[in-house]
Amino acid sequence: MVSETDPQYGLADDLRHLKIAVVTDPIWSKNGGIDVIANITKFLDAPLYTLRQTESPKPLEDVDVRSFGSRESWLQRQIRRRGLNRLFYLHQMLAYQDWNPPREFDVIVTTGPLSQQVIQHPEQARIHFFNSPARWLWDLTHDLWNDRFGPIRWFMRAFANHIRNTDVSSIRRFDRIVGNSDLVAGRIDAYYGEDATVAYCPVDTYQYRAEESEDYYVMVNRLVPEKRVKLVIEAFNDLGLPLKIAGDTRPTTQDYAEACRELANDNIEFLGWVEGEGKVDLLAQSRGLIFAGKHEDFGMPPVEAMASGKPVVGVDEGFTKYQVDPGETGVLFKPDVSDLVAAVERTTDAEWDEAQIQAAARTYDVRNTRVTWQEVLRELDTKQPK
Repeated sequence: MVSETDPQYGLADDLRHLKIAVVTDPIWSKNGGIDVIANITKFLDAPLYTLRQTESPKPLEDVDVRSFGSRESWLQRQIRRRGLNRLFYLHQMLAYQDWNPPREFDVIVTTGPLSQQVIQHPEQARIHFFNSPARWLWDLTHDLWNDRFGPIRWFMRAFANHIRNTDVSSIRRFDRIVGNSDLVAGRIDAYYGEDATVAYCPVDTYQYRAEESEDYYVMVNRLVPEKRVKLVIEAFNDLGLPLKIAGDTRPTTQDYAEACRELANDNIEFLGWVEGEGKVDLLAQSRGLIFAGKHEDFGMPPVEAMASGKPVVGVDEGFTKYQVDPGETGVLFKPDVSDLVAAVERTTDAEWDEAQIQAAARTYDVRNTRVTWQEVLRELDTKQPK
């Protein structure tokens, strides 16, 4: 286990001879997944290549982002904002296959389902990092298409099947595979039959602090259906306890976000997007975090809350059920209103050891994740020119 004084970023001295490039999918907004990719570039002292990123505001200001695609057209932007970007999926997939990785790099690290299609040169080593196998192709595919109109359902199933075959064939180009959690490593084994090294999503746990709790609970995530925001609002409407929700929404889920605001009673406050010191204060002064996301691959807010010494009221599924140690770092609940109400009541009545909760968060610290990436690079046999 590393300590607070260990470096967060950069290659170790014995790896500085490697020139590494990171490649990711198009970047449209600031979110937890983008933060993870930004951290990977800092671990590896690498530039970040992408097909394109949104121009205003740019999601990543402190990373060397290099776009290799043309600027997004007005039509493409309108289609993306309406949630129809899969119409361009095949086009974007081919763009990543056509991209010519600069030969100056010894190692190419790809980090998304589109960048997975990159074809490196024979002498270049390849690592792929999975936040998850593309969920619309795999574990969520049945949920997405079953309620669609007949011809659309059959077309999308055929389209997804074609993309799925291409997705599987790309695995042969990988020298090493890294997943962001044990749960994702299991999916990689199930869908591709491959082993993966686990490098947890990095959180600077020493950035957070414990303070005396005020009277509110907090929820830190986007106002989108997969985070079950309505379920949490209904539970806190019943409880009457103060709840602060920190998060924005996507252009395609504005109606859902507005419905959440209309559903909420006066004890629930919507803060919008909160980051930096504002988020540190918000968590430090809370009674605990509510986390209800559907089958989360990892989940950074629970780690941030635990690093603040606060218990997590987490849904009993996905990786969340592994992050929360019931009775020690939080309480688990089934995804229904009555069970969440009971879980919050148990959390409110219990006494919590802040130091013990903070210690549990250190497993996911950015310094440990950096060490894992260094080990992956050391184990990687650098290829010789062919």
